[in-house]
Amino acid sequence: MQITTVPIHYINSILSSAELRGFDRRKLIARSGLAAELFNQQKTRVSADVYIRLSKYLMREMQDESCGLMGQRTKIGTFATMCQASINSPNLGRFLGRCSRFYGLVNDDLETRLSTEAGRARYSLTAVPGSVDAEEHVIMVMLALIHRLAGWAIGQPLVLERTCFTRKLPVYANDYNLLFESPVEFGAAENILQFSINYLDMPVVQDEQSLRELLQHAPMSFMTNLVADGGLVSRVVNILRQSLPGTAPSIDDVAQQLNTSVATLRRHLSAAGCSYKQLKDNVRRDRAIYLLSLNKPVEEVAECTGFAETTSFFRAFKRWTGSTPKAYVPVVAHNLAPN
Repeated sequence: MQITTVPIHYINSILSSAELRGFDRRKLIARSGLAAELFNQQKTRVSADVYIRLSKYLMREMQDESCGLMGQRTKIGTFATMCQASINSPNLGRFLGRCSRFYGLVNDDLETRLSTEAGRARYSLTAVPGSVDAEEHVIMVMLALIHRLAGWAIGQPLVLERTCFTRKLPVYANDYNLLFESPVEFGAAENILQFSINYLDMPVVQDEQSLRELLQHAPMSFMTNLVADGGLVSRVVNILRQSLPGTAPSIDDVAQQLNTSVATLRRHLSAAGCSYKQLKDNVRRDRAIYLLSLNKPVEEVAECTGFAETTSFFRAFKRWTGSTPKAYVPVVAHNLAPN
């Protein structure tokens, strides 16, 4: 699913790590163009573009692909080199095995492992205690990246059976469900992606040319533009997006378009940690935040997100984000480009 907004916690994790490395948090917030008050609201979500620009800016400034989220710097070019070392693999099993071994060679703080048991494959990631950020944001990012990369390699979604994290349940846990489109367990014994062993025999359909195209935007764009996606949740979201600015279709209509039953659709959405109503709200919320970031008038934003009355839009937006639409209007132009 292409996520057009991210929770403010993602950005705050990067800001906290940058601050520990001597960066001025206030200046970074000012460069983002966002109102400072948004960074203190738990329900705040911001345009994915801001997250990508901030990450890329700090990568350049720190010369660290992990944006300071790890004790050991990840040199620029590490992700690309890993992909180049793996792209000629005959199947996904070899591909993921090479990715796993690569990280073991370049980072002493991480152990990644691909294993199989009872018809299931498990890609695990273990970090040396104290070597990652307090929120373990980098663990989530790295597992999300390998999940997207695997799906891209075989040219179809890698459907996960479950995803596990050792960290405690965060307030934005639902975003993990939507990001991985799978049941997510917190407080687990290890950080893992679990999926059917059958995927490991699937051929890698990408080549060096398609990899060069991918690397023009990866790795951080993978967190917001999930190119290998196409799962059921993503398809529902795409249908909802296409319905704007009109009335959203009923769940019965969506089930019919997807050639499935309403009961099956509800069951799949529940397994991914969401509901049809929540997805409808998410799509309208994300569209509203994007349009506000472009300085569109509130009346126009309300209309484009399917609201007949501006007052109804105000109430819904406050419920979604904890702030008014006015707080999302950029205070200055974004300034996260290279100097």
